[in-house]
Amino acid sequence: MSPCVSTPPGYRPCAPVKVRMAGTTASSRLRARWISTFLRESRSESPSVPEASMFRRAGAFVTRHPRLVLVGALVFLVLSVVFGMDATGRLKTQGYDDPRSESSRAAHLAAERLGASPNLVLVAESGSGSVDGPAARSAGAELTGRLAAQPHVSAVTSYWTGGAAELRSRDGRAAMLVAHVDGEGEELAGRAERLRAELTTPAGADKALTVHVGGSALVDAELQDISESDLKRAESVVLPGTLVLLVLVFGSVVAAALPLLIGVLSIAGTLLVLSLLGRVTDVSVFALNLTTALGLGLGIDYGLLVVSRFREELAAGFRPSTAAVRTVRTAGHTIAFSAATVSAALATLLVFPPYFLRSFAYAGIAVVAIAAVSAVTVLPALLALLGKRVNSWAVPWRRTVRSGSRSGFWEGLAQLVVRRPLIAALPVIGLLVLLAAPFAHADFATPDDRALPSGASSRQAGDLVRDRFDMKGSGALTVVTTGNASPSERVEYARRLSAFPQVAQVVGPDGGFRYGERAAVSGPASATDRPAGDAPVQLSVVPLVDPSRTPPSSSSTTSVRSPLPRAPRPSSADPARSWSTPRPPWATGSRWRSH
Repeated sequence: MSPCVSTPPGYRPCAPVKVRMAGTTASSRLRARWISTFLRESRSESPSVPEASMFRRAGAFVTRHPRLVLVGALVFLVLSVVFGMDATGRLKTQGYDDPRSESSRAAHLAAERLGASPNLVLVAESGSGSVDGPAARSAGAELTGRLAAQPHVSAVTSYWTGGAAELRSRDGRAAMLVAHVDGEGEELAGRAERLRAELTTPAGADKALTVHVGGSALVDAELQDISESDLKRAESVVLPGTLVLLVLVFGSVVAAALPLLIGVLSIAGTLLVLSLLGRVTDVSVFALNLTTALGLGLGIDYGLLVVSRFREELAAGFRPSTAAVRTVRTAGHTIAFSAATVSAALATLLVFPPYFLRSFAYAGIAVVAIAAVSAVTVLPALLALLGKRVNSWAVPWRRTVRSGSRSGFWEGLAQLVVRRPLIAALPVIGLLVLLAAPFAHADFATPDDRALPSGASSRQAGDLVRDRFDMKGSGALTVVTTGNASPSERVEYARRLSAFPQVAQVVGPDGGFRYGERAAVSGPASATDRPAGDAPVQLSVVPLVDPSRTPPSSSSTTSVRSPLPRAPRPSSADPARSWSTPRPPWATGSRWRSH
């Protein structure tokens, strides 16, 4: 007899086979293999859990309509590239403060009723000696006029026009100008960069003053530019390097390119999401860094799982379409669980008020969702069309990938870990402790120009201010008051503020105070202007330390609403960096003011 043995779904039609009733022949072994595979697949095709059935149906759809799925993915990629290219222009570099905090309300009130604080700093170094020399004074007056004549620039204060002592360096060879540039976001960044290009002294120029431009407006612009350039550099370096590693892992150029494709699709799609979110809410520019890292990581991770599983199914003898369905049904559940876990962890960042933290949730959840959906739809569709061509362009030393052979090294390592789990865990834990050791001495701070590389213009200007100027007031805590407070109430309040530990001085419209006593001190003009009627009053509280950097040992914090007794004279031996202020009924809050 020469029947055709029945084959399981997914196998190619069999040819007539002569079956011998006795003995072990090649045909009987083939028939036994077919029957065994048929029974195994029959059991697996009847899943007992709804999730498996769901992924099986999804896999069946993408394998029946692979070209439709790929066309949809291509359209999505094109839309992401076209409309996501302007994502960086819609993202912001701030977002570190709680908009509902008292300091944020005070900052809004001060900007609305007292005028905006300076956000542009010019440091002018004299090449011929003192900034009080004739040539330097003439050049300084001309520079002040040029700055004041610029569009969208207001509140210009210069050493050569105001003569404030804090605007002159300790050695007398440099002076400062401060101003405010109107605008926000991309508009402000463009104006700050234009001013930098127009006012900065070119290298090697023989002029009386060498001008460096900085300030928070330019810091934001340069942070945004660096984030964008870092993203492009990372993509140009990481993508080719990752492709080489994947070729070594898979032994095939085609198989290695597929996980990378999922990573690129995830990154492009997330840029589109961030661009759309940037139109309706505040999003931090630093979300781009997470987009690249997480997009490539998850894309490669999910792609490795899907491609490896598909090749195993091919090696078992299944047709490409059936292998793709089985891959989605098994690997899809793992990918979905992984994506849900990562998204849930990232979603916790949404509860924090600062949009700097929320932005990481926006980018992270978007990139995880796109990577997971692409891995269980786009990738199986590609694999169903490629079939065994997924192993094309194989490297010579990895020809065995076609047979789905096991890796002796990794198998041996796994067996060792299972036999001796404690011994295997100790070196890993030791390595993690070693890598985490530097964080025991970490000094966390709010970002400023020191987050930029040393060659950045605003970093250079900031370093000059910190190194050569007595600018304690540049990090002053500004207290804004409302209501019709009498001069005696303001004086008493300023006196009590100046008596707190780690407060160097307090300057207000009623004079300056140090250590609880009236003193002759200088301060910003906005703090010394006398209010008209019941207008808000600004008090500049100058700390003895850098307020942007809090040491880990700082633990004493007093409520801003608690009236405190007069504090003793501050001691340099007690470096506590957090303090509070007593709050009368007419004091509304405080804010950090930084030049």
